[in-house]
Amino acid sequence: MPDEIITPEMAATLHSEALLRRELPAWIVFRDEPDYPGNVIARFAVDAPTTPVLVADTIAELRAMLPSGLTRPKRHSADPPEILEM
Repeated sequence: MPDEIITPEMAATLHSEALLRRELPAWIVFRDEPDYPGNVIARFAVDAPTTPVLVADTIAELRAMLPSGLTRPKRHSADPPEILEM
């Protein structure tokens, strides 16, 4: 299934709706995915990664696009190198 590139406003709505359903939403930040070379992306996830993605040139730009109030746990040693943050 192809990705759906979304706006920051759509990201906030997806996140809020997941919280209302009592799900635990997350944004998984990747770099240099095959479909997005040279970019960083944030893929929305609830129980598994989904198709909505935010796309930016830099991690700072991407962080500004993510819903407010998120926390970033420290990377785990088992995290794949292409995952920058969760």
